Amino acid sequence: MSKYGYRIDNLVLPSMKNCLMYKLCYYRTWEVDTAYGKPKGYDNVRNANPGYKNFKLHYFTEAFTSERWIVRIYKRNQRANREAIELIKEGDYRRYLEQDALPEQLVASSNYTRKLRR
Repeated sequence: MSKYGYRIDNLVLPSMKNCLMYKLCYYRTWEVDTAYGKPKGYDNVRNANPGYKNFKLHYFTEAFTSERWIVRIYKRNQRANREAIELIKEGDYRRYLEQDALPEQLVASSNYTRKLRR
């Protein structure tokens, strides 16, 4: 947070970029004209153009967005759709591999585990 409040423009902080609410609020807004004479995705309420665009959601899928983009509903993806390396902290991952505590399907699907098993 700056002394003027939270920023969403090109001076957006890294912690804000990685914030779930920021990503869910501004997901796919760069595809829509929101104001005449303004760039796509312009936020009329904050009078700013979001500085972080063209990102993808990994844990959520957009289920519904109203015509005016006021109501947005997201569906959480199943664990099988997520990468194995994101399930466990990378530091703990080696310990789980040594114990063979992870399901074989999970171990086989990650590049990180193949690197460690060699």
